[in-house]
Amino acid sequence: MAARESSWRPVVRPHIRRVLLANPGADAKTLRKAFRKEYPSVGYGHGWPYRVWLDEIVRMQRELSRFKNWQKRSGAFDDPVIEWLKG
Repeated sequence: MAARESSWRPVVRPHIRRVLLANPGADAKTLRKAFRKEYPSVGYGHGWPYRVWLDEIVRMQRELSRFKNWQKRSGAFDDPVIEWLKG
C-alpha cells in the first residue's frame, strides 16, 4: 500500500512554485525572505502545516537542483527552471 500524501502538500506547492518562478537564480537569503513573505498567504498557522511548508520547500529545491544538474549534463532545455516549474 502506498503512503498517503499529506493533505497540506497540494495546498502549499503552488505558493512555493510562485516564489521560485518570481525569483529565478536568487540567492538563499533572498529566497528565504520571499518564502517567509509568501507563507501568510497560505492562511494557516504553525504546527503541522508549517512543517509541511518547510519540508516541501526543501523537496522542491532539491528536485530543482537535480533538474538543473541534469540539464547541464544533457543540454536539453534552454531554461530548466521555467520548464520544470510550469510542468
